[in-house]
Amino acid sequence: EYGGPTYSAMVSYFLGADQFLLLTTVVFAGSTILTGFGLEIVIGQRLVASVRRNNAQAGWMAAQITFPLMLTTASWSGPIGMPFLATGLWKFFFPETVCYFYAATNKQNSLLHRASSGLNCAGTVLHHTVASFLVNGLNTGYIRRTRTMYKIVLPLIVQHWFAPAKYLSRRLYIPTVLLCEAWYQFESYDSLLDPDLQTEVEGCIYVMLAAHWLYLAGAFVTLLPNYQDLSLIHI
Repeated sequence: EYGGPTYSAMVSYFLGADQFLLLTTVVFAGSTILTGFGLEIVIGQRLVASVRRNNAQAGWMAAQITFPLMLTTASWSGPIGMPFLATGLWKFFFPETVCYFYAATNKQNSLLHRASSGLNCAGTVLHHTVASFLVNGLNTGYIRRTRTMYKIVLPLIVQHWFAPAKYLSRRLYIPTVLLCEAWYQFESYDSLLDPDLQTEVEGCIYVMLAAHWLYLAGAFVTLLPNYQDLSLIHI
């Protein structure tokens, strides 16, 4: 089906069926990534600037709440799921990554704030890039829908169930998210022992683990003495 025509002067002629599926997945993932980061830059900042602080914070919380549903829908909807993936991952295009980047590069912020923001920015770029590749790979058929694949995805979906608790009760949020993180880490390292694990999935697991360790490091920095965050919207 994806082997291509018997004659062609194009690059796809030299690709086997699996290689062509990989190319398709990369192109689809690239479209998702460019849309997500692009709309963050183009409309995200204007979106926040055009609404009041309380409304912007409420909108951000709503984006957090809908993330698990968006990701679940995107994983099972084929090409039609791409808008759900971009909208969910990039939180309705609120400028999450852009805010982290500006906070990390703004010399008026404290060193700790800049360090935490830089870690979170790097983690978010890695996280969204890998998630885009994996979900698009599932929908193109390049990534096999196996138990090993889903056992590393399920903890992440459940972890995002509790993301809004960050703004309601940190006593509830911190232990719950750390418990889900431990679940995710265990499943990820266990998946790496699977002899039938796809090479691309193995690479994605390593990159996603790196993203989560960057998030954890960024969170640790916020617990240090003298950390101060003067952001109008807390992400």
